[in-house]
Amino acid sequence: MLKKKLLTFIIAGCRGWHLSIRRLLLCDTKRTAAWMMFFIKNKDTINRYREQRKSMSLPVDGYDTFNNVLCLVELDAEKGMNRVIPGGDFDDQGNELGTSTIIANRKKSFLKGMKAEWSPIMKGKTYKSIFALFRFIYGPCEEATGI
Repeated sequence: MLKKKLLTFIIAGCRGWHLSIRRLLLCDTKRTAAWMMFFIKNKDTINRYREQRKSMSLPVDGYDTFNNVLCLVELDAEKGMNRVIPGGDFDDQGNELGTSTIIANRKKSFLKGMKAEWSPIMKGKTYKSIFALFRFIYGPCEEATGI
């Protein structure tokens, strides 16, 4: 099931953009980037995010139906690191609401296990789908990260 979902991601790194899992697995690059969409179901998280945007004087029109965020996830296989760069926020109908600030604060993220700075990929601490993507692309790695 995970592999079917990953087919919808655009993955970069092997001499350009690839949608083919077969070609991706043959890739020898140490850095990869993937566009991933993360769905936010917790209403409390959505409300706190809307309040944060309001306090930063950012638009909140349409954020009562905020549903997901599109992010660029970068992976570094050599160092076992990742970072997440938020792109855009979307409502439950797929309409773009605006530029995302969901991971704007360095000390606190609305999405547990996601950081805008490079951070180690660690089981139980890194967001589950990012951890799974890393293992899917690079396989298990017993070095320092416990992957």
